[in-house]
Amino acid sequence: MLKVRVDGLMVASVAAIAGAVIVYRNRNYIGEKLSPTSDKNVVYTGTTSVMDILDDGQRNNSSVSLGSKIYDWLHPNEGEEYRRK
Repeated sequence: MLKVRVDGLMVASVAAIAGAVIVYRNRNYIGEKLSPTSDKNVVYTGTTSVMDILDDGQRNNSSVSLGSKIYDWLHPNEGEEYRRK
């Protein structure tokens, strides 16, 4: 009978190969989540969720985005004529 010693290098190699297969099979999903131009990337969805919760306490109603908040902070007096009416 053949004896095979399992050492750390063998375990690391199997884990690396398994990880590569998982990444390859999910490459489209991972690419979408990491693409900076996608509105479904991890950073965009995370910041929008946090801003939603901070804005009105509800999640997934897209009432505000980080970009719109930054614009409002940088232009505090814009739209006062509209608010006065």
